[in-house]
Amino acid sequence: MNKNGNSIKARLYLIALLQCVLIVIFWLYLTISEAMMLINNTASQAYQNGEKILTQLENDLAVLSRVTLFPTNQSLFANDDTLCSVLRKGSILENHTFGFAFYNQAQTHLNNSLVDFVAIYDLEGNGVYLTKKDAVHHSCTIRQNADWYDAMLGKPLGAASILKPDEFAHSGIAQKDEINVCVVRNLADPYHYRTIGLCVAGRDINSFIQGMSFEQGPPAQEYAIYYDGKLLLSNMDAPSMPAYHEEPEGQLRLDIRKPGLEHSIFHGKNTAVVIRTPFSSIFRQLIPAHVLVIAAWAGVLALISLILFRVIRNIQTPLKTLVTTCNAFETNYVPALPPLPLPLEFHEVFLSFNHMSDRINTLIHEGLMKDLEKQETELQLLRTQINPHYLYNTLEVMHLAAYKNGDFHVAEMAELLGKNLQYGLRGTTKEVTLKEELEQLDVYLSILSHQYKDRISFNKVLDKELLDCRTIKLIFQPMVENSILHGLGNTRQHMAIDILGYRKDSRMILCVSDNGCGMPPEELKKVQQELLNPASQAIGIRNVSRRIQLTYGPEYGLSIDSIQGQGSTVIVTLPCLHFDSCQNQEKGDKKDVSDLID
Repeated sequence: MNKNGNSIKARLYLIALLQCVLIVIFWLYLTISEAMMLINNTASQAYQNGEKILTQLENDLAVLSRVTLFPTNQSLFANDDTLCSVLRKGSILENHTFGFAFYNQAQTHLNNSLVDFVAIYDLEGNGVYLTKKDAVHHSCTIRQNADWYDAMLGKPLGAASILKPDEFAHSGIAQKDEINVCVVRNLADPYHYRTIGLCVAGRDINSFIQGMSFEQGPPAQEYAIYYDGKLLLSNMDAPSMPAYHEEPEGQLRLDIRKPGLEHSIFHGKNTAVVIRTPFSSIFRQLIPAHVLVIAAWAGVLALISLILFRVIRNIQTPLKTLVTTCNAFETNYVPALPPLPLPLEFHEVFLSFNHMSDRINTLIHEGLMKDLEKQETELQLLRTQINPHYLYNTLEVMHLAAYKNGDFHVAEMAELLGKNLQYGLRGTTKEVTLKEELEQLDVYLSILSHQYKDRISFNKVLDKELLDCRTIKLIFQPMVENSILHGLGNTRQHMAIDILGYRKDSRMILCVSDNGCGMPPEELKKVQQELLNPASQAIGIRNVSRRIQLTYGPEYGLSIDSIQGQGSTVIVTLPCLHFDSCQNQEKGDKKDVSDLID
């Protein structure tokens, strides 16, 4: 039996380790699931906040854009061409009529909370402006390097542009430079279709940021707002315009390649807001909830480890006892397992082991008894072997003497009897084929024919396939003698003895029956008891039955039945076995004292 290097203890510990690994994997699964849920919630919140920011931005810019139209609208729709006529003539510097009209009209628009200041510039860089805090308008002059001013004058008539805070500089309005999101419009003369100036409306960046503060979501979120492809507002480090894809407006896009989760919400191709949520801000929300979870799982692991330790100990203790008891077999001692408080499975194993131990003790005892019986039989053989040997020699002398004296009848009987004795003494340890046994039976029947003449007839019917099967020697002779002894008696009647042989499954059945006088029930019962008694000293068919069982096993043997006045039948059961080539070559070389027949 091959020995496997892995012990049950190691395998149980492996199972415990696998369970711990499964628990850790399950905990990781829960953690990842909760993290993904937080990420999904963050995405949903980012979408809501992004939509709010973009909607607010578009609304604010639309309001500022409408404000920049008021000079042209006054001229076209209110029949007040004061502002446009002054701009049409040239400079507005120290023009009180223009200033008064500007104040009245700009004051109306500054009532809107989304507008922080309004300004108008002429083509020479002179301007006037009004803020929410001012009670009067003020003059201003464009300074050098005001790139936005020159760029807007070159725009088409009526065109508007969005200026981010750092672009609105050198405007001459010191308190508004670089802190306002502005809309600048090229003012067109409604009657002559030419540029006559610029109108600017702006909102303070701080009020804009306060208005778009996130109502929900993790803290420390960063943002970048793009309008018309231009970055307007951002608190990110090195923001970049996200790539636009052909998706429905308002589509949420997630990018995890950045230092945090970036969600991009688009309104059209060039208007977008990017909201970045740092990973630390997300995972910080997991820690408080998972401290208790980790503690709970640690307790579960400790409890599982304790239970597994007790289970392993309860398995190892009975196993050690079983191994120790099994090792006692090597000392030719068959012990029984002591009673222990055992689990149900081990209880059944221990009961089976004790039953096996009792059975082994019984088999050992039976084996010893068989050995003693064989030794006794061998001693009996040694005591009786000498007489048949001298008897065989004496028969040879009688055969030669009778032949010399011309008494051929006596010579033939002596020769047949010698052959019969020689067959029984030669190679007694080996089995023979059924064919050889039948040939020897013919010799014995020839001897009987000298004594009984025509009073006995024999009929043999056997399957040919049985002729090569193995059998012990001298199996038919005692049964024929039994038929003659109990069937013929002292009468002068004619008796027929039939010998039948056939195969039944893996067994060979041989029947010897006669039509003699049979046996009375009490005598039949006595004979049957002799067959079943292993301590019986009877010979004849009892000898045959015992030799069969010693050679082939207790499931084989013979049985006898008889009816007084009708005859007797002996049935022999043998295994259907054949000789191999090696057995045929060695046949007749060894002795077996169980084959002895008196």
